[in-house]
Formats: sequence, structure tokens, C-alpha cells
Amino acid sequence: MTSDAPALWRHPGFLKLWTAQAVSGFGARIAREGLPMTAVLLLKAPPAAMGALAAVGLGAYALVGLVAGPLADRLPGHTLLIAADLGRMAGAGSHLSARYSSVGEPN
Repeated sequence: MTSDAPALWRHPGFLKLWTAQAVSGFGARIAREGLPMTAVLLLKAPPAAMGALAAVGLGAYALVGLVAGPLADRLPGHTLLIAADLGRMAGAGSHLSARYSSVGEPN
């Protein structure tokens, strides 16, 4: 470790970025592991539905990646991080609102 490392923790911009990325990583892990567990435990999803859920998740990376790559090169990094986290939060919120409304009720 160099002598410059402790000074980084006193920089407010770095602390904001580090905190935001820690919260974002925690939320991403909950989404990555929590959504399939919700499907299995609460919705009683069969194995075929779980496979379809995994396939759709991987397909989304391919579709979004085609647009997001060039867009990421043109936008400022800070704006892109905030927009991505807000979009992920909106997706998780829509999942929860659908689950607890009549739309998300299993028949």
C-alpha cells in the first residue's frame, strides 16, 4: 500500500462513488439471486419456467449490449452510472408492484 491510499478515503467524491457502487452491487446481487428464488418459492415456478427465466435474462444482455455499448462511449460515465442504477431500480420496483397487485397473482 502506498502513502497516497489513506488520502483517498478523505476525498468526498470518492466516498460518494464508493458508497453508491457498494449499494448498487448489493442491489444487483439481490436481483440476481432474489428474483429466481421468488419465482421458485412464492410463485411455485416449474423447472421449465426457471429455464425460460434464465434464457430471457441472458438474452436481455445481448439485446441491451448492442445499444448500450455505443451509448456508453458517448455519455459521461457519472451520468451513465446513475441512469443505469435508476433503470434497475425501476425494474425491481415494477416487479414488486406487479407481485403485490392483481397483475402478479398466480391463477
